Amino acid sequence: IAQVFMASNVQFWRMTEGYFSPRTELWPLLHTWSLSVEEQFYLLYPLTLAVLLRKSRVKAEAFVWGVVLASLGCSIAFSRDSPEASFYLLPTRAWELGLGAVLAIRPIPRLPSRWSTVVSLLGLVMILGASMVYDETTVFPGHAAILPCLGAAMVVGTRSRDVGHRRVWLDNPIMVASGLASYSLYLWHWPILAFARYLFGVQIEPTTLTVVLILIAVFSWASFRFIETPCRRLGDRMSIRGSLAAGGLASTAVLFLAIPIWLTGGAKVGPRAAAQSTLEPTSPVYRLDTDALLAENRPEKPGQLPVRPLGMRTGEVDFVLWGDSHASAVASVFDASAENLGMTGALFQKSGAVPIPALWSPNAGEEGRTREAWVDAVVDEIGRLRPKAIFLCGKWSEYLLGHGQQVAPRGEPEASSGSAVKAFEQGLDALHGLMSVQETRVFVMAQAPRQFEALDRYLFLRGLWAENVGFAGISRDEFERQHHVGNRIFRRMLGRVEIIAPTFDGAITTIVDRNGKVLFADYDHVSPSGAEVFYGDGVRKALRSIRDDDFMRGVVE
Repeated sequence: IAQVFMASNVQFWRMTEGYFSPRTELWPLLHTWSLSVEEQFYLLYPLTLAVLLRKSRVKAEAFVWGVVLASLGCSIAFSRDSPEASFYLLPTRAWELGLGAVLAIRPIPRLPSRWSTVVSLLGLVMILGASMVYDETTVFPGHAAILPCLGAAMVVGTRSRDVGHRRVWLDNPIMVASGLASYSLYLWHWPILAFARYLFGVQIEPTTLTVVLILIAVFSWASFRFIETPCRRLGDRMSIRGSLAAGGLASTAVLFLAIPIWLTGGAKVGPRAAAQSTLEPTSPVYRLDTDALLAENRPEKPGQLPVRPLGMRTGEVDFVLWGDSHASAVASVFDASAENLGMTGALFQKSGAVPIPALWSPNAGEEGRTREAWVDAVVDEIGRLRPKAIFLCGKWSEYLLGHGQQVAPRGEPEASSGSAVKAFEQGLDALHGLMSVQETRVFVMAQAPRQFEALDRYLFLRGLWAENVGFAGISRDEFERQHHVGNRIFRRMLGRVEIIAPTFDGAITTIVDRNGKVLFADYDHVSPSGAEVFYGDGVRKALRSIRDDDFMRGVVE
């Protein structure tokens, strides 16, 4: 629906976790974001340019340069602070398309054959270099986009057909045919890859990948030969009004089919619907009624944090659950356990926020500063509530080793794996000291295993074959490798903090338990069932010890 209105880039910006995140690799229409950016550009740019050309060519040329430079500046400025917006939206992408406009109004002067070869080859090296060096950790577009885009402009701008390597690499029949069918290739490559990942897993084996690539080529050729080419020829014979009418009719047909599916929350037919109906709700965020706040703990002043209640929701707050989105993922087991034990808790959660004061993620930009202020507000609220214990829950491996989210002492401009480990341990120790002053115990929720299989893929396969699907689980050894740095820090701090470690049932843990209930909401957030399986016993032991004032001083499983 969004793509019909040339806005799928906006839709994916609002819902995505990052273009290269494992979950988005299963979205068959993710690639339409770039088509929306192009359509938005080609709708706005020619109209504006036509108006300016009527007045002055100089003004039109200044406009083109202004768009390119302003867009490039926005891309560089926002790629770190707002990476998703910078990746998907037109203002930070317009300069890449605008380079073509610059070449049109200010082409590279015709150079001698030798220099044309040098410039063109250098452009190819820049494109290939970017494709080999850049990966999912590269901050993009920003500065990184300059290299491949400028390289493409250099290849396109050296117009001489006498350049030897152009005849060999760019003007040979295979490359020409690929260029002619490039639109069809682009349309088909991502949906086929996405469904292949559903069938064979995100990491596709080389032999299977070869078959997939052949399928992409076959579908793309058929689409170019029997759909794109006839439509082009028909369009050449149609008037502008007729072309617009045909496009409007096709768009209306798509909306007619898509809107009912959207309004009903998906096509609930076939074996997939039966599979989905047997599963519990799996949102990683366990939502609590924020209107049912404790009367004693309602914000007294504007700006104070509301308390999301857990357990009995009456009387003084016995404990606080504090963390990023992983805190919400385990909140269900705290809520149920505290209610059974007659205790009251409070949940403070903000995605991406490290629940340790004096730390920040230097690469988080403006959002990082918002998280800092939130963490400080939580510390003040804990001081006001004076709970018997706090439980810290987060994606520790990402803050210690992850690209782009590593922590550092506040004010430090950069973070690295070594400095992040030291800063994290010092920050956790400082938090323990702060809490010990008010006799508040500190528990750390050790991280659950990260799965290699996606819930979406499980539902797809189970719906396809209408039966339980076996998934390769995570071994205890693999789990230790995933989180060894954070777990080592927590063990060093035993006596100052208390650890609640996830419980393993045997040697492995899978994405689905024996009763067919989903343990994970995505790759690393546990579902309510997963929270109970991994943390239920440990949380109940910890809460009983708080109620009975029995210090465990160790690892709780």
